[in-house]
Amino acid sequence: MEAILASSAVIPSGSGIKWLNRGVSFGAKIECSQVVGFREKVHLQSQIVLRRCGLGRGVVCRAGFVNMTLGGVAENGNRFPFLTNAGQKVMTNVSSILEKELCPLLEESNTPDDVKYFKSKDGNAEGSVVMLAGKESSKVDFVLESWLHATLPFGTLDIATFVVMLGPETDSPHFLFEFIQSGPSLVVVLDHLPRKDLVLDTDYQQRFYESTGLDDIRKRFEEAPNSKPYVSPILFVRSVVSPTAVLYKLNAGMQVDGGLEEQIETVVYPGSQKMIEVWIESFLTRGSTVSNLDETQKRDNQIKTFGIEVDLSANLPRLFGKSIADRIIEAFRTGGRIKVL
Repeated sequence: MEAILASSAVIPSGSGIKWLNRGVSFGAKIECSQVVGFREKVHLQSQIVLRRCGLGRGVVCRAGFVNMTLGGVAENGNRFPFLTNAGQKVMTNVSSILEKELCPLLEESNTPDDVKYFKSKDGNAEGSVVMLAGKESSKVDFVLESWLHATLPFGTLDIATFVVMLGPETDSPHFLFEFIQSGPSLVVVLDHLPRKDLVLDTDYQQRFYESTGLDDIRKRFEEAPNSKPYVSPILFVRSVVSPTAVLYKLNAGMQVDGGLEEQIETVVYPGSQKMIEVWIESFLTRGSTVSNLDETQKRDNQIKTFGIEVDLSANLPRLFGKSIADRIIEAFRTGGRIKVL
């Protein structure tokens, strides 16, 4: 959600930019990582779901995850051109899992080329945003992928984001992943965004959060060396994430032999993989028909308009100027199967 809600990266006031959110990109098709066990377990379930959506076993995913042309930025073939090797492995692994399971449910991207890649006039910031709308017969509203790279007075900032917003046909949670790196520190935001009030609907909490082991994943981040809780400065963000949300800041330090790269490889990679695997399984097997359609749509639209669009409008012009910001916001408005009451 540009990244969608969330965690705005903190930028020192001296830089002239108080808060910065990210850029975005649903990108090139990549090799699927070898995620065994879970993949085989879910494969038959996914085939059942796809057939219910009118998609046969042999269907070819024409939507693809759009092949992006980023000029010289991606000449090396990297999906996330400015992330470290460990960061690229994390993001491409999550992307490959999303691609394998969701691709048949998505339309081809209509994201304009000048939104798939954009750059500030001074050349200090560049990014990419790509969206794919869910097919009308599917339960997916839209998928968004992005990356942003900026050179700022205090150093470089790199942000990569995945968001999957589901439609009102299911009550399964949305998916959010933000990877925000600045120098020797990394903020990780991973969550299954609830579609219902967990206080009022204890069955929903049990079905998607307590019985799925999500809090065990959160604890792995909590117990990692040099890990500290990340508190978003935006109250809205804190009000929409789940109790099992991963909101942590990891730092390179003496306690970790390989520094931040070691943290990414040993904590973020397995943690993010498990989070997306559980989300896929929940989407395929735990979702129910929405009982209160109006309330669910209002909640989802609030996340889209306030959590994403307003946030984009406030932050993108600071780095890229009004013209580029307007292009990206318009692409967001038209890029998904978005239902506004």
